[in-house]
Amino acid sequence: MGADGRAQPVGSDGHGTANSRIVPVIFVPGVMGTRLDITGTVFNWDPDDNAEMIRWTQQGRRGLMDKLNVSTTATVELEFDANLNAVGESVDPIADIRARPRLKALAATTLPPGTNSRAAGNIDVAVFKARGWGGLVWSFYASVLMDLEEKLNPPTSAGEDHPVYAFGYDWRQSSRSNGKLLKDHITKIKNDHKAEKVIIVSHSMGGLVTRSAMAQGATNDILGVVHTVIPADGAVVAYRRFFTGASTAAEGKEDAINNILGPTRLEYALTQSVLRGPVELLPHPSYPDIFFRTKDGVTNKDVPNLFPAYASDIPPGILYKKDETFDAGALSFELVVSQADVDNLRTKILDAGRFAQSVVGVFHANTSLVLGDLLITDMLVDFNKGKLTASGAGSEGIAFKLEAGDGTVPAPSARFLTVKKPRDRIAVKGAEHAKCFRTPGFTGFVIKAIQNLIADPKPPS
Repeated sequence: MGADGRAQPVGSDGHGTANSRIVPVIFVPGVMGTRLDITGTVFNWDPDDNAEMIRWTQQGRRGLMDKLNVSTTATVELEFDANLNAVGESVDPIADIRARPRLKALAATTLPPGTNSRAAGNIDVAVFKARGWGGLVWSFYASVLMDLEEKLNPPTSAGEDHPVYAFGYDWRQSSRSNGKLLKDHITKIKNDHKAEKVIIVSHSMGGLVTRSAMAQGATNDILGVVHTVIPADGAVVAYRRFFTGASTAAEGKEDAINNILGPTRLEYALTQSVLRGPVELLPHPSYPDIFFRTKDGVTNKDVPNLFPAYASDIPPGILYKKDETFDAGALSFELVVSQADVDNLRTKILDAGRFAQSVVGVFHANTSLVLGDLLITDMLVDFNKGKLTASGAGSEGIAFKLEAGDGTVPAPSARFLTVKKPRDRIAVKGAEHAKCFRTPGFTGFVIKAIQNLIADPKPPS
């Protein structure tokens, strides 16, 4: 803190050693939760902008694959933009921030003492843009970012002790490479604030990115981690879609993003063949329950080398075969699987296996877990049920679902049972995966976990 009781502004020299009173909080979003400007496209990945997303759905599958391919570079879109999202909601980050006077007051604490209000100008926009808030999909994460900032920095505190940052990243890439970037980001934020440690709040795949950062040496810079709806051991839905596609019939609901992922089996697999991070969401060998059963009774518990088993075109393998084909409909042309497609998907699967191995047993001693429960969620792929087809249509019967998760991540995975002594493990009834922060009380559990950590950072014994 400065001599006047204010948090040191970013870039100040601090005139001293690390300050234990300043503990920045870094929010790490989930897959598809970062707005991206992808090189070679004339439009962005931005679920906050319905016009942008409609253009993605109008691409043929090969064109969409070219634009999503991890071989292209992407930058995080940091500007605050006002738009309408896919469900017709108004998205206006600046208006939302300015509707909360406390955020304006907190932003003002970063100014030198004595700065007049006119000179302050748009300080609230500038501060939270610098914190990376604009990089996240606002309609997913607005409430949690603003609530964390307000509740962790109440007026009764002597200045801003817990500045909230957002770490946007290219979710197409491996969580290993993004983990390295997060590690570097932690170091920068610590240095900017002369802080000793930071606190991480992760959502979904952001938990895998966080664990990878720790596997690469970030643990000692982190006071504690609050994982929300983490697919700690993977998600069965990521496996099931290789057989059914992300169709409305298979998902049980209509979602425009599913058309981008691939509504048929081959389209889904082709899309995954050009991605890395999403393939790493396949169930890991550490998955605690049985999640597939073949016609001859083999389960994942019988397969010690799970990812090499995935890299086959016979169940439980998820590879397609060279020359497989089907009519993808009016918005595409007939797709024929090439040898390059097969090789690309095989490479992504085996790379995902190496990633899974790299985070085995990696967790912070101060880990809290907040998850959703009692929603219909994929739990088991039973190849004795249903009928597998080239397109995936009619294959939905292989999916066994229960009210045991957040609709995406099964409770057995989100509970992260490798963590034997978490600080908290809280299941919130009805909290849906992508919308968990809109569920009453969910963010409150996250905030309470952080407050308890700050008050008593000693790990559970």
